[in-house]
Amino acid sequence: SEEAAELLTKTHPEDDHASHSRQALTKLIEGSDKQPGMKDGASYSTVRKALYPDRFSAGKSYRSLPPVNEWKQDIRNPAVIRALTELRKVINSLIRKYGKPERIRIELARDIRNSRQKRKDIWRKNEENRKRREKAAAAMLNECGISKPLRRDTEKWLLAEECNRECPYCGKAINMKQLMGDDAAFNIEHIYPRRFLDDSYFNKTIACRTCNDKKGDLTPAQAFSGSQLEAILQRVERFQGSARDVKLKRFRTELPPSDFAERQLNDTRYNSRMAAEYLGLLYGGRNDGQGHQRIYTPNGQLTASIRGKWHLNDLLSGTSEKEREDHRHHAIDAIVVAFLDQQMIHQLESSAEEAEKVHDRHFFKSVSWPWTDFKNSVAYAIEDIRVSHRPTRTIAGPLHAESIYSKNLGSEKKPEYRIRKHLSKLTPKEIQGDQIADPKVREAVQKKYKSLGGEQPSKLWGDDDQRDRFPRLEGPNGGSVIRKVRLRVDAKPRAVGNGVRQRNYASGKDSNYACMIYAILDKDGHEIRWEHEITDRLTAHERLSANHRRPGEKVLLPIETDTRRFKFALRKNDMLEADGPDGDRELYRVQKFSQNEIQLCEHTRSTITNTQRTPWNRITSTDNFRKRNAVKVDVSAIGEVTESAGQT
Repeated sequence: SEEAAELLTKTHPEDDHASHSRQALTKLIEGSDKQPGMKDGASYSTVRKALYPDRFSAGKSYRSLPPVNEWKQDIRNPAVIRALTELRKVINSLIRKYGKPERIRIELARDIRNSRQKRKDIWRKNEENRKRREKAAAAMLNECGISKPLRRDTEKWLLAEECNRECPYCGKAINMKQLMGDDAAFNIEHIYPRRFLDDSYFNKTIACRTCNDKKGDLTPAQAFSGSQLEAILQRVERFQGSARDVKLKRFRTELPPSDFAERQLNDTRYNSRMAAEYLGLLYGGRNDGQGHQRIYTPNGQLTASIRGKWHLNDLLSGTSEKEREDHRHHAIDAIVVAFLDQQMIHQLESSAEEAEKVHDRHFFKSVSWPWTDFKNSVAYAIEDIRVSHRPTRTIAGPLHAESIYSKNLGSEKKPEYRIRKHLSKLTPKEIQGDQIADPKVREAVQKKYKSLGGEQPSKLWGDDDQRDRFPRLEGPNGGSVIRKVRLRVDAKPRAVGNGVRQRNYASGKDSNYACMIYAILDKDGHEIRWEHEITDRLTAHERLSANHRRPGEKVLLPIETDTRRFKFALRKNDMLEADGPDGDRELYRVQKFSQNEIQLCEHTRSTITNTQRTPWNRITSTDNFRKRNAVKVDVSAIGEVTESAGQT
């Protein structure tokens, strides 16, 4: 029919393969004599449960989760195996301590089925989004004088840029100075009304007050029709950015699926389905033998909304913004997820619908705390957390820096090595000092560098085709062009290979494998000081090859003498307990190490940047470990701290 044909033109199937065969889809749509099908208005989950009851029957229940490869041997993606294995560690540790939980709600961060290239693409996309936000912040400062924009301000700016600075409903030009503040002439508008509980970027646009009021608690296709709707769709088709197609589909749709809000409780992405299926082993399935659902996978968007409503973000950041540099934000999310049940979904729907009627932009205003001093309870729990990190045990990685050093041009007591570098790779300090070995070359480079304004060498000499920008040595025909120089370097390279194959190398970025901590003893056996010794990856490989038949430890083999006693070995992400600035015991993670220093990171933080370094987390003298009573510790999957075995 014409009506069905018109409906078909507005239908946009999602990408990827279908979960059901054609035969199964027909049964779900048509139903049976005893069960109405989806075409009769029954929901998908109801029809599926009635037609395929065997899929919902409880199977064997386990006391704890078995190893992943015993459960499913056909999983090939190592990222999936790793994620599920870490999940098993946490769940089984909780069961050993507290017993089997009544129900489990799990929220996972991303789709772990993605290939390495796909994950790189996601990372690249996140970087692009970060740069867009930084660009928006700079534009807000330039055009509106806003020096510290809120997250909502940045979102409004990006939405306005996306719709070409015009209201998609009426075409009115957006004055960016009228965009900010609670009384702004243009506001964020939800494409699907807020009662459908979607507060994501894909469900938002910018609209003037008049259009926002006219649309009200309707979808665009319900609020507008005829030529007016066609003009709106044409404006949406001109949207900038990757969200255009999703938003265009929503502008065209009269109503979201009937179970759209219900889906917030059950995320069907691959990682959530796999994790839920794996956890279901504890109960014989996601639903137990009595038909009670035990495993839930809530949608992350709702988690963010409720976390903001309960003012839990400021526990870590001190502001309304989420602090992602502190690992404990995952625990706050877990607390929110624990309360996210069907009753709360209905409460949120009602709250959002009421907010829409009175044009209240506060999405979940009526969602109260579970109990009066709930926030204080969360704060105490968060403060008591000990974050567990997975130590890096593999020796895979770069063996040494790619640079090759010269032979020793000095003496045994005072060695001197040189390395060849392109001018664009030099630092200003290397140019202006006396590290360039040849005095004539040094003079020519310094003179040219000064004449070019002393900018970053990478900008000055990054393009080899710009010959006139490079320095020259005096000689016939204008002299020879200098593109590379030999530098004196303060390095202690190591010889590898024999004869003509011999080369000198030094440790490079991420080529150190372990840090061996030793105590230096006096003649009576008392500790005088502590020192550390680096084991690089090449040495680790050589030891592993030489000791592969030896039982026990094959790589971290300490070399002790009468005056040197082994204390412990540190690898990346190993944990230490030591005295902190106020005298209390603090927990640290090993972030990186070199011959000159060991960089620690507070266990709650994701990383320590150069500007965040302090004498308490940057260890330039290994003896500070002794003075601060440092002890290597193990932190279990549920945060239990025990002293690590194998240390003295």
